[in-house]
Amino acid sequence: KALRKLDYELDLKALRKLDYELDLIAFADPHEPSQKAALDACGTEFAPKVFTEFEVMLRECDSALDVVIVATPNYHHRTVLLHALPNYPSLHVLCEKPMCTTVEDCKLVVNAAHSRPGLLWIGLEYRYMPPVTRLLQEVKDGKVGRLRMMSIREHRFPFLKKV
Repeated sequence: KALRKLDYELDLKALRKLDYELDLIAFADPHEPSQKAALDACGTEFAPKVFTEFEVMLRECDSALDVVIVATPNYHHRTVLLHALPNYPSLHVLCEKPMCTTVEDCKLVVNAAHSRPGLLWIGLEYRYMPPVTRLLQEVKDGKVGRLRMMSIREHRFPFLKKV
């Protein structure tokens, strides 16, 4: 996961809010400063193993993992998903949006996810935000007419040049 310290802190903050016993087993990030940021965000609560390659992390931590979060740059989702889904069929996978950057790659991922016991979930978190939930309900109720397209602009810092 090649993100700034702030992103690691926000992700961990969201995970801590879940009503589950949580342990961060490992993370993979090829960028050393990002590894340090992730470890700093963990504080004393977690002591994850650190890997530079996601394939090595999955192989070495397989028996300890219940779920993996794919939070790589968008263009890299395909690579991670097409490795993890067939090779670790019981592993649950949460992938940040978008699933992939092309329709063809999405079809490959859907085929790889089909008929496996582990779940694949694409994190479309906006769908659950109160303003979007209300908009969707109003569309469903016929209050705003037929929705043809919706675009949301986020105002947050861009990814760093290193990715």
